[in-house]
Amino acid sequence: MVPGKTAAVPENEEETGVEVQEALPLPSFVGVRWVPDSDCEQCTACGVLFTLVRRRHHCRNCGRIFCSRCSANSLPLPELGYDKKVRYCYNF
Repeated sequence: MVPGKTAAVPENEEETGVEVQEALPLPSFVGVRWVPDSDCEQCTACGVLFTLVRRRHHCRNCGRIFCSRCSANSLPLPELGYDKKVRYCYNF
């Protein structure tokens, strides 16, 4: 702060009435290699070709690419930073 100047923003909870929380940690993707879409033309599990209609889906656990049928499971993966349900493959 500059001497003689007042702060433009409140400095603590008493001034704002709002509880300050620490930032949540970013997800840890240690060990998960996210396969780029351009590196995969077919489902890793069943081999079906991807098209404009048949989309690619990344497994949040392994990072590989699957069709919707082979990655229809969902569950939280808190060890990877996903507290809400996310898509994962049947190979999990």
